[in-house]
Amino acid sequence: MNLLYLGSTGPNVELLQYALKKANFNPGTIDGIFGSQTENALKNFQRVYGLTPDGIAGPKTWDLLFQFINGYQLYTVQPGDSLYSISNKLGSTINNIKFANPSKNLSVIYPGQILVVPTRQYCSYYY
Repeated sequence: MNLLYLGSTGPNVELLQYALKKANFNPGTIDGIFGSQTENALKNFQRVYGLTPDGIAGPKTWDLLFQFINGYQLYTVQPGDSLYSISNKLGSTINNIKFANPSKNLSVIYPGQILVVPTRQYCSYYY
């Protein structure tokens, strides 16, 4: 995937915008134009995922974004949620949620916690 940055245009920028939106970072309109709103969304994404927030979509950024392109989504745990209720609500399974969050101890979840949740469509390719 080519490097994308402020001023880039085309279908790869549309893919970037789509992935950012799917990851809950608002890039604005998905129009294939890498403007300031897309740049800000990308920098916020990079910051949250421990990358250098330079606003350039390079290989490390794409590696993370492809998780969302391929069927992952972020979910913020709400009061009263359980892994069971989250898996039913988002069309996943408890085991797949645990697999997608290897660094988190999910024996206790709490409101405000952000989980990566793979969809059944994504999981069916691997399980």
